[in-house]
This record gives sequence, structure tokens and C-alpha cells, in this order.
Amino acid sequence: SRHEEKEPSAAAVQQVGNRAIAFEQYAARTIEAADLVTRHVGEKYVLRQPLPERPGGAPAVHLNDPLLKSPLLAAVHVVTPSGRLVASTIAGLRTTDVRDHPVFRGQQRVRGGVIHITPPIESAVLPGRYIHVTRRVLDGNGRTAGFVGAQIDPAVLSSFLKDASFRPTDLISVISLDGITLARRQGDRISAGQDLR
Repeated sequence: SRHEEKEPSAAAVQQVGNRAIAFEQYAARTIEAADLVTRHVGEKYVLRQPLPERPGGAPAVHLNDPLLKSPLLAAVHVVTPSGRLVASTIAGLRTTDVRDHPVFRGQQRVRGGVIHITPPIESAVLPGRYIHVTRRVLDGNGRTAGFVGAQIDPAVLSSFLKDASFRPTDLISVISLDGITLARRQGDRISAGQDLR
């Protein structure tokens, strides 16, 4: 009967809707966690215990802070106003000039201490593409004291639903305000970085 045909379809729609809500909440909480980390690192390592400018190739300060250990974040970095990465959660990293990296250039266009979220782009220090959540840290006089960035692997966002069964036409994605996909899953295919503008 027609009624019996509609019930499985309605259940499937409800299931996809529930997944979308759960995925949205997970993605939002992941970005919020990265935002909180940038605030903490900015306060502690840029304002209270400022890291000095270090020559290129010198060992970067290892941020071995328990609050920064999260499976959601691939890495957290501190960059000086001149564009030198001087501290990281990655042990053994050397200071690196990131002035010409798209993340630093993009953050230069963001005024104030608000976060900037990039689409998945190549990392300056890790292999692969990451979502970068960055923040300009301002001192008490409103001057730039440095920058803090947290890197999120897009697969971390998509892996939230890794054990859920998806039909080939099921689609779920996180899209930034500028129309770039931060994480996407259609059927069993996981991707990121599509421009939907």
C-alpha cells in the first residue's frame, strides 16, 4: 500500500535529518574548541609570557601544554607579528617564516581579535591540507602582539559519522560562509575544499 511505502521514506528522511543535526553540532563544537585554544594560547603565550622573535632555523618553542592536547587538533602554533612561527605543539619543529603562506596573508586582512577560519589548505609545517582557525592577538594598546593558529584535519570532522551507513545519495557537509566546503561526505566518499559559489 502507499502508506507502507511512505513510512520507510519518512524514516530515512528523519534519520538523515538527525545525522545532519548531530554533524552540525559536532562541527560547531570542534571549531569552538579550536577558538578556545587560540584564546588560551594568545593569553598565556603571547600576552603573559611573550615569545621572543627567533632567528630562522632555530628550534621553535614546544608548547607542551595539557590544554592543547586534543585529538581534534592536528597542531597549534604561535606566530610573531612579522610572520615567524616560533612555537608549536609539534615537538622538534624549527622556526619558520610563514609571511607568504596563505593563512598568514588571510589573517592579515582580518582586523581585531576575531577568529579567521580558512578552507582546507596546505599547511606550512605538516603534510596535507587543514582547516586553519587563527586569531590576531592584540596587546592592551590594540597593537598586534602575535597570531595563534590551530589546525584541524578535515577528516576529523568527517570521521564523526564514519561508522554510520550512508546510501550513495546521502550527503552531509560543513560549508563556510564564503561557500567553501570544510568537510563533506556523500555515500562513502569523504572530501573537502569544494567551492560552491
